[in-house]
Amino acid sequence: MNLSAQQATLALLSCECLETLGQALCECILQWAPGAYLLVGYISPSKQDLACYSNGKGESVLTLQFDDFSHPFSQVIRTGKPAVWSTLNYGVRIEHPEFRALVQNMGKECGLSVQPFFDNELRLVGIFAIFDMPAVLNTLVQPEHAFLYLLQVYLLQVRHLKKAADLVSKNNARHEVSYIQQREKNNISHAVQQAFVGRSSYICQLRRKIQVAITHEAAISIEGESGSGKSRLAALLHTLSGRKGALVIVDCNSLDLQQQGRRLFGVDNVSESALIEANNGTLLLENIDQLAPCWYGRLQHALDCGEVHSSQKYDFAVSQFRMLTTSCQSLSALAVTVPSFHSLYLRLNHYPLMLQPLRCWREDLDLLVPNIISELCQQHHKPMLVIPNEWLTPLHAYHFPGNVLELKTLLEILLLEYSDAELSTVHEIFAEQLTHSLSAEPIAVPDYTQSGTLKEVISVFEKAVISHRLIRKNSNKERVANSLAISRRSLDMKCKKLGLSK
Repeated sequence: MNLSAQQATLALLSCECLETLGQALCECILQWAPGAYLLVGYISPSKQDLACYSNGKGESVLTLQFDDFSHPFSQVIRTGKPAVWSTLNYGVRIEHPEFRALVQNMGKECGLSVQPFFDNELRLVGIFAIFDMPAVLNTLVQPEHAFLYLLQVYLLQVRHLKKAADLVSKNNARHEVSYIQQREKNNISHAVQQAFVGRSSYICQLRRKIQVAITHEAAISIEGESGSGKSRLAALLHTLSGRKGALVIVDCNSLDLQQQGRRLFGVDNVSESALIEANNGTLLLENIDQLAPCWYGRLQHALDCGEVHSSQKYDFAVSQFRMLTTSCQSLSALAVTVPSFHSLYLRLNHYPLMLQPLRCWREDLDLLVPNIISELCQQHHKPMLVIPNEWLTPLHAYHFPGNVLELKTLLEILLLEYSDAELSTVHEIFAEQLTHSLSAEPIAVPDYTQSGTLKEVISVFEKAVISHRLIRKNSNKERVANSLAISRRSLDMKCKKLGLSK
């Protein structure tokens, strides 16, 4: 191999990108054929066309379709073998209009030599074409000439640079994915911390379990007392899990047996059922302990097979959803007392979450109360309110039978009862009202063994409930009636009958 060929080889091996590599090859060829016109063609990723570049650089000057046989390159693409044309007759016999114009623009009669090159798996990846006089072309394609050797060096360097570029691309993609995943993880962690404020060991452990629950698709049962935040937790799990479908909520406690079947499975048309509406989303069954036993088997079948049959069994469809359930009582105890519930319980309780009553983690009230008031001020467009420490004293002594919901409702009522000026200047009024509202004792549980008729015992209990609620609501009968889900007229009649009228 002569010195110029060695220099050409070193020039190719020193290239660090595909663009400079193509230019270097063309510069080497032009030393041996100064009057040549060179084209480097690369097969597109779609394997449908060939993009050709003049002298290995610049914009593509020609794009040829694989299934188009109106140009000379089609023979090389089809056979995978080199080809030489001693003359192109100024392009007059070439049917491809752009290729014919390219040859005619050269301004001279020339021949064509085309060399294919392949990858490690012997797949065609491109071609190298030289347009020049027949004598020059015949010289270049001779076995003893350095041209064919240089093409092999060029192909090896293409493979090396492409492999390096692919590796860098994969590493960049991996780092990008890692960054996105870490950012999403931080966003989820922040959202969970905002939803469950506190520093107690219970709250910290609950937040960790919630973040685990977000990462999988297993069924989750949420147990806790009324007002402890079960529905809010379920909505948070659905939102942060990023499911494409909707969150469909069915409260089993508000429906009778027939309504449960109609809402969950539909009657004749299963597309109207909640299980189909929750496809690719989340189905939340609130108060699952109130679901009629006759629907256990059908719900279990839907969880096992993804098939939803209408209550009349005339229609069925397929649905993939995540199941979330809430209950105020222990589902494990229910599974023991109701054997038919046990099989369904095993499918609902893959990852249980237990919400403790607020009285068990009152040490977090110092953080929880300001956080709730801040949310309420934004919701009702009130100025931000700073909570003095003395306001929290009666809260720590209260047992909170209604848990977090009761606390939020109480703070919202107090916040709305006073004007912005009063809340910002007269803190004593707010503190006094707060203390008065929390001074009510819990409802005394009547002695069910006491003598008297059933009507008399119920009357005692009813009087205790209404009396307690009147104290809690500051004798506001509209609020009392709404909280008891009865009309104002019914409440007035009961108060008069029970001797509670003022």
